[in-house]
Amino acid sequence: MRIPDGVINPDRLLYFRRKAAAKTAPKATMETRVALIVAERGLTKKQMAKYFVRRRKNNKPRFDCWRFAKDQDISTDWLFDGDLRSHPRGEALREKRLQHYPESVREYIEAVVDEKLARDPPDDDDAA
Repeated sequence: MRIPDGVINPDRLLYFRRKAAAKTAPKATMETRVALIVAERGLTKKQMAKYFVRRRKNNKPRFDCWRFAKDQDISTDWLFDGDLRSHPRGEALREKRLQHYPESVREYIEAVVDEKLARDPPDDDDAA
């Protein structure tokens, strides 16, 4: 359907405004990425306190981003620059996340996965 001249579709106009705003929006900062990791992993203020260090007496505590990246097992390239190629993903990360759950929860997750595989076994392409 062609829109007559002089008539502007407000939804379409909002779409293009949002798209233009996203292109000109500032890149996420390191603080934003740290906040993302803290929220994702549920770190408490007490756990975060060890990353704020004082280099000299009576100085403001500074955030030790190198230690944070090492302890949380994330790439410093992703933390500093937002380089998604360095952001950890995949099966190894899922296995590591499972280690944080109690044993009963891990057993439940494994049972659900095993049950799903029993219902829908993967297709064997080698038989064809």
